[in-house]
Amino acid sequence: MTENSLITLYCIVDDFIHSFLGTSAGKKNLELYYGKRGPKRRMPIANVVTLNIVRIFDRTGDLKTFHKIAQEHYISYFPNLTNYENFLKATNKSSGFILAFIQYQLYLNRLHCTENEFYVDSTPVTVCENRYISSHKVTKGFASRGKSTKGWFFGFKLQGICTTDGTLVKLCFRPGKEHDSQAFVDITEGLEGTFVTDAGYLLKESELKKMFDSGRKPCTATRKNMNRVLTKEQFQFLLKRNRIENIWSVMKLNYNLIYHRARSVTGMFRHFFYSISAFLFHLVDDVKQWFLPNHPILAKLDFDL
Repeated sequence: MTENSLITLYCIVDDFIHSFLGTSAGKKNLELYYGKRGPKRRMPIANVVTLNIVRIFDRTGDLKTFHKIAQEHYISYFPNLTNYENFLKATNKSSGFILAFIQYQLYLNRLHCTENEFYVDSTPVTVCENRYISSHKVTKGFASRGKSTKGWFFGFKLQGICTTDGTLVKLCFRPGKEHDSQAFVDITEGLEGTFVTDAGYLLKESELKKMFDSGRKPCTATRKNMNRVLTKEQFQFLLKRNRIENIWSVMKLNYNLIYHRARSVTGMFRHFFYSISAFLFHLVDDVKQWFLPNHPILAKLDFDL
């Protein structure tokens, strides 16, 4: 990562955290980060969050390897870098901050969205290989078996909504066994327009009426055993449905979304959150000026932590 990119990233993260600490959710997370007893952590929260986002940009698979790289290449920028054990603990304690940061990133994407055409899809997020399901213990009671177009998996589903240009506006994790149609109404709440989906999001008549009454118009692909007439406009929408599928491919291949090395549920979701946040940045040098934190906007947000 270039020096300019690193400085830009740190400034954005630091400004956000200073603003976030003024909210009730920020104060609660600050208490969790520093703890009630013992010596205070030496590393500021902004340093921990920035370094973990840099890890995703550098495509380093695990935190231990990245800590060695940081000691060699980033120590001049982060002189308070601690040993690996303390850095790992600080990283896990920063989960609430990076989750709030993702919510803010998505909120700004929705705020500056002028389109009314959205693409909805889910992707399986596995927590282990299928051969290790019976012996997997980290997410026992949380993850579940599910089935996608590529077969069975064990883990979660990441539901997402993007615009025509590939800008993500909403994301949420759902159980792996849950059918896509069960999340459709919830994830599209607060948006208005046409929602293009695959056949997995087919709804019952009562649910369709509820969505149309709220300004949400589903444009869902048909199954092979269905006879339904599509308008030319609907057909053109469905041809562009691969936009959201391309996003999932990039997140998994370039931003290390899939992670099978976690030793706790906190560590696993912490990795997911940093991977998603890094993807929402794309290129730090190209971050728009309106992305910089705005106090009035933060005050209006309800951080669900």
